[in-house]
Amino acid sequence: ITGGQVSRDSVSIVGAQSVLGLKTCHFDICFLGTTSFSPDVGFCCEHRDDALLKSVAIRQSDYVVVLMDSGKFGLSNTHCFAELSDVDAVVTDGALTEEQRRFFQERGITVL
Repeated sequence: ITGGQVSRDSVSIVGAQSVLGLKTCHFDICFLGTTSFSPDVGFCCEHRDDALLKSVAIRQSDYVVVLMDSGKFGLSNTHCFAELSDVDAVVTDGALTEEQRRFFQERGITVL
């Protein structure tokens, strides 16, 4: 664990210590959750500290997987942590429409 503070909202580690800890790490695969995805904005979350930590994890990773249920497609939130070009794969439920699935695939993102 990187250190830092535990966020009550997301039950995750956040803060300057966690960001500094991640900057010394390398990840073959990074799995990240998202609270929303907008085709115009990207992958977002509610808290700035979460977005900062996720963006650092992405930079330290060879392959990035976003975990996203289909209901988050078309939504946006306050803080964005990744553009489409930052993500290699999306893991979602079976309710993603064919058009939404094709949207990702046409941009080189694997949909699982």
